[in-house]
Parts: sequence; C-alpha cells; structure tokens
Amino acid sequence: MASHGKTSRLRIHDFRHRGDTYEVCLEELDGQRFTGVYGPNGIKRILVPYPEEIPTGLSPQAIRKGYIAVAEWLVKNDRRPDAETRAALLRTESLEAAA
Repeated sequence: MASHGKTSRLRIHDFRHRGDTYEVCLEELDGQRFTGVYGPNGIKRILVPYPEEIPTGLSPQAIRKGYIAVAEWLVKNDRRPDAETRAALLRTESLEAAA
C-alpha cells in the first residue's frame, strides 16, 4: 500500500504575465525540497535541480533569486507547463471539444 506524504508550500514570489498571475513556491514532500511555479488553474511546473547543479557557498537569498529568475524565464518563454503537461492538456481539450 502506497503512503501519500504531506506537502508544505511557501510562496516566495509572484508575478504577472499576459494578464495571469504566477506564484513561485518552495515546497517539501516527504523530506524532499523543490520549487514550483504555479499558474492559472493550479497548473504547475516543478523546478528540481540536481544537487551538483547548485553551486556550494550560495546564500539562501541567492538560491531564491535563481529559482525566481528561472520561473519567470519559463513563463515568459512559454516553457511552462512542461512539454508532457502541455501534451496532456491538449489531449484533454481535444476530447472535450469532440464531446
């Protein structure tokens, strides 16, 4: 039987793009930390760097600013949600249109 862990979320930044509001949140699930960017309708993209991708010696503020910059870049360059989620949304919209 699979157990589902609790997720805690802390909003660290929000911004607007093309009339929509996006939130950048730090999250923890089962002891694993990651960041997500949330957009309209609760669709999110997880930002999970590999540990070796975060340079040592960075302050928490520098890491926070880096996550915010990546989140804003993804949204402004139409890279959010990720390709897999976009494909699933298109399939859902196609099915709804056909019904």
